[in-house]
Amino acid sequence: EVPQYIGTAFWRAMLPKPDDWSVEPGWVNSWASGGKIIMLRTFNDHLSLSAASAWPADRLQELQRTSYYGSDEKDERDTGDALYQAKKMERFRSLFCAAFPQRLISMFESVDPATIIEHGVYCRDPAAAWGEGCVTLVGDAAHVMPPNLGQGTSMAL
Repeated sequence: EVPQYIGTAFWRAMLPKPDDWSVEPGWVNSWASGGKIIMLRTFNDHLSLSAASAWPADRLQELQRTSYYGSDEKDERDTGDALYQAKKMERFRSLFCAAFPQRLISMFESVDPATIIEHGVYCRDPAAAWGEGCVTLVGDAAHVMPPNLGQGTSMAL
């Protein structure tokens, strides 16, 4: 079965932790209109950034990764050149900078565009069986939730 694109794209990156960052350790989630969400997680001297937004299916080819895990599709584009990196950063800014507080947006200026990973989100129908014998899938291995919900284990149980 081929996974179905759900109309959402994800951007992930690492960025330096600001000196005045007070979440140790932990998560900060921020939501905005239009289904946009930004999640920041503290890792020592860096923050892990995950951001999600609606993204039209007819523009999937613009994203860095256009296929799903396990796909036979090959992408021959050079996504490492400077022009592509600039376009990737512009996509990120155009979606998120107007939607979130300036304090949060100013942190994005320190993101190296080469570290941003962008991709569509795909889902498949749940498997008929989640286990066999003494092995059972739980959490992210079994759920069909988008990655920004983080409810894999809860839903599995």
